[in-house]
Amino acid sequence: MGVITGWEFPWVPPTVSTGPMEDSAMVREQGGWVLVAAFANSSLGFVFWAFAARLFSANAVGIAGSLVSLSSLATSIGILGLDNGLVRFIPRADRPRALMRRLMLIAGAFSAVTGLVLSAAVLAVSRDTAQQLPFLVLLTVVLTTSQTWFQITDSGILAARRSQFLGTRAILFGVVKILVLFAIRGSSIRCRAGWDRRSC
Repeated sequence: MGVITGWEFPWVPPTVSTGPMEDSAMVREQGGWVLVAAFANSSLGFVFWAFAARLFSANAVGIAGSLVSLSSLATSIGILGLDNGLVRFIPRADRPRALMRRLMLIAGAFSAVTGLVLSAAVLAVSRDTAQQLPFLVLLTVVLTTSQTWFQITDSGILAARRSQFLGTRAILFGVVKILVLFAIRGSSIRCRAGWDRRSC
């Protein structure tokens, strides 16, 4: 008779196992998918910045790179280590979905505040970004919050022993970022050409 293994991830039903899985085999399987996700993040991130450097000015790329680094710092501060704690403790939780929602709410809110404070303080002293300050601060807050949610979700995936979703998510996310980059570039070209000034 099969037994239920692991716990129910928010959108994935629990798996049924007919036999025990060796720890070494589980580590190899889960670690392999984590490695795929790391390669996908690194390679597609390199492609993203290569296209960005080709399509946009050095000033725009420099500001964007600084905001990404700033949002990463704010995420590290704001997440409070909850992503690492989640991997260890959520398999013991009676209601893992509710626990994950609470962690995402707490860490997301704290990360948003941290990103807001850091970006406002750093960008306020830059004369080059003074006119775009509200938009850039909002962008940093969005980046920080989304990165926090991604890290918590990834930790939940690891705890659920569903690391195959990490590789898929990393690839899709990288491709979407590149497509958004081209969409922004195309929109700016149309604006300069005067094709659709109402949307500029």
